[in-house]
Amino acid sequence: MQIKFQKLVAWATIPSKSNDHAAGFDIASTVDHTLEPGECFIFHTGLAASIEEGYCVVLFDRSGMGAKKNIHRLAGVIDSDYRGEWLVCLVNLSENSHVIHAGDNIIQGLVLPVPELSIIEVDSLDETERGSKGFGSSDKPKQYTPITGN
Repeated sequence: MQIKFQKLVAWATIPSKSNDHAAGFDIASTVDHTLEPGECFIFHTGLAASIEEGYCVVLFDRSGMGAKKNIHRLAGVIDSDYRGEWLVCLVNLSENSHVIHAGDNIIQGLVLPVPELSIIEVDSLDETERGSKGFGSSDKPKQYTPITGN
């Protein structure tokens, strides 16, 4: 499988995987911006691409930005027929400003198959044990064993 990338600006970075076992490929910003606490900003990547029919690219947080800096993506599905610039909307959920420079990796993309499906309206749905139990319905009390010793 190939994804063909076109640079829309000279300083764009063609995405790459950090190693052969990485599931995603890193995508960089082409702009400098200080992401303030609570701010959403759309970053330009300077890239357009051709994705094979039957696949899409889903954008996911880079773990370091999400877990360590509390910066997360909003939106993030790129369809196979889209040929425009890839834009990345990030939100800063931390209490600190975070500077992103042109060339910094800001998101990772994963290629996923898109199954053919039919969407149909029905009058009722089949019953399951879970039923309509939603948010938190399957949470169980967490029990942690403290780690002791050196």
